[in-house]
Formats: sequence, structure tokens, C-alpha cells
Amino acid sequence: MIIARGTTPTVVCNIPNDVSLDDINEIWFNISQNGCVLVDRTLRKGQVEINKTNHTILTILTQRETLRLNNTEPRPFFSLRILYSDGNAIANMRNKKAIIFVQEIAKEGVIA
Repeated sequence: MIIARGTTPTVVCNIPNDVSLDDINEIWFNISQNGCVLVDRTLRKGQVEINKTNHTILTILTQRETLRLNNTEPRPFFSLRILYSDGNAIANMRNKKAIIFVQEIAKEGVIA
């Protein structure tokens, strides 16, 4: 995944077909880099788009969130954890698909 700093990208998380998208209570979406959590969100139904046809979960990052990302090693990576209504929880594995490459911008800051 490539994210340009200072933008508002839609992050699309592909969920394996054998993972249920029914009865989700909360979703934790985090981006970490070098041991620090840079984006920390807890999303409830209605705050995140769950597409059962494409088996994806989508969320939109803010400019402030993408400005926290840095284009240095180790690269940022995202994690996704899902809590179901019955209390069961699952998480994605850290792999190459979870790594984020960051595109730098010429001028720092949030634009209106």
C-alpha cells in the first residue's frame, strides 16, 4: 500500500473469505512504526464500511493521521483486529501486504 502524507486515502483491507463479516461489534485499526502507534482507531458499526460482496473493510484516514507517517525503515504497517458480538476476536498477521510505503510531500501541514 502507498500512502501520500497529508492526504485522506481510503484504506481497503481485504478479509479472507473464511472470516465472517457478520455480527462485528468493533474493529481496531492501527498503524505502527518503529514501536510507536501512529494511528489508533476503534471503529463501531456505522463508522467503517464493511463490504460483504468484496469481503473488504474500508476506512478513510485524515490528513493529520497521514502526516504522522514517515518514509523511513522500518516501514509503517497496519493491523486490524475484529471483535464479534459473542466476544470472539481475530487479528491479521503482519505480512508484506500490511506494510505501508509513504510518499513524501513538498510542504508540511494540513490543507483546508
